[in-house]
Amino acid sequence: MLREANNIDVPAFALIDNALHIINFVKSNGYPVLIKPRCSRRALGISVLRNDEALYQRLKTGLKNAPEEVINAMVETFIDG
Repeated sequence: MLREANNIDVPAFALIDNALHIINFVKSNGYPVLIKPRCSRRALGISVLRNDEALYQRLKTGLKNAPEEVINAMVETFIDG
């Protein structure tokens, strides 16, 4: 494919329905990861998580303040650049 020929990285991603999906994604793909609400405008609600503590805090605040942001979201590997 063209992206492989030009050495373009494509992030792994998954739609998530609960916190366990995020944890399993991180176990499979490692950090850093990007969590994005599926129904948001601009960059609102997007988080880059680089370790377990950041993930724990995001889950804790997301579930407390806006559960749909964590439950109805997408997670992907973060490609710096």
